[in-house]
Amino acid sequence: MSGDELERLSQAIALADGFQLLVLECHDLDAWDLHRLFDAVQTRVAALRGVPPLVLVYDPHVTTRESGSLRDEAWVEGVLEAILRVPATDTEEASVVAVIDGTGFDEADADSRELLSWEFLFHRMNERRNAVSRTLRGTLALALPPALVRVFLEEAPDVASIRSDMIGLNPSHVPASPGRPQLTRRMGYAPELLREAALRRLAADPRLEPSARDNARRALAPASQHEESPPAAHDPARQALLELLLSLFSVDELHRITVYQFGTELGAQLPMQAPAASVALALITSLERRGLLDDNFFALLRRERPRRTPEIDRVQQLHGGPSARPLVTSSWRWTPSPEELHLALLELPRAQVHQAVQLAEDERVSAPLTRSGAAHARSVQRARMSVRDIVNQAANQGPDALQRLADALVTLGYQPRA
Repeated sequence: MSGDELERLSQAIALADGFQLLVLECHDLDAWDLHRLFDAVQTRVAALRGVPPLVLVYDPHVTTRESGSLRDEAWVEGVLEAILRVPATDTEEASVVAVIDGTGFDEADADSRELLSWEFLFHRMNERRNAVSRTLRGTLALALPPALVRVFLEEAPDVASIRSDMIGLNPSHVPASPGRPQLTRRMGYAPELLREAALRRLAADPRLEPSARDNARRALAPASQHEESPPAAHDPARQALLELLLSLFSVDELHRITVYQFGTELGAQLPMQAPAASVALALITSLERRGLLDDNFFALLRRERPRRTPEIDRVQQLHGGPSARPLVTSSWRWTPSPEELHLALLELPRAQVHQAVQLAEDERVSAPLTRSGAAHARSVQRARMSVRDIVNQAANQGPDALQRLADALVTLGYQPRA
């Protein structure tokens, strides 16, 4: 073994009882270095624990061939969902180490599209932290270059807070000829796990011919909804919007946002227990039929995913681009009293009241519904407020807040009585 850091890593894995999270800050390591490093870790843990751990390396580039915006959800399925499907070992001595390999990330290209895919993966990890900690009975190791470590700490703070250790690794920690223990079923590992570990290693082995590595990748491809081609959207603008929605939201988020923003009636039009692509296409079709695929819809996307604004703007241009239409198109402006506003809100369905409140929010203080647990909690709190409380809150904020709420009602189609 070379280096105290590698010994720390081996000790942490050997002593782990149940789930633990390790952040490995990798300096100038590539995927093959990472495999060789864990060969040495397996040998050392075998000496400490009696049984070598089973190491499963999840390189998102290996588990999917998707590109562009479709890659985001495919990475989640190929990495995070795959980790959640890893079964427990058969004996207490055996252990599993799931390694998310980010060593191939180009730190010099920090504004690349790939960075957004990593952010998306970290967001999902943050949202599913409880499921990961309950399901994976072993070690989750994030092997990331310094730039991605910073992104992980920023974008997945809840997951980062439960990390057991942060360990720095560099090429000096990779033994020249590391030993590699022979893993068998008798050690407590299911045959399918042993096969998967071997395939993941082959897919990253630079000594193999490209065709052999491709065969290993194909054998690893999960039978998931994301491996299937999404249904055709018939024209470039719709296809671009379909791919954008798939990259921005999970299936659950598509359902939740539809109900919150457009009401339960439209939400009921979306298929349940269906692939994300089918749900997204059904949403697009429903919005088109109702004339809701407008500037307000794209403003919603920007509010939900502010860092994806350039992509959202490009797709909006394909749909005619932003119009110069003001919030209220008539020269007449409804300026109700708080009591009139209260009576108007009482006439609306609860979902439409919630939509009006969101539309009226000042973008400088509003937060995306699905970006963080705190933002989601605020959304739930708003949804439970009475109409009277909504009006009182706006009145306490001042005349501008009351007017924004009135404008939002008119924008949503409310017709004030003469």
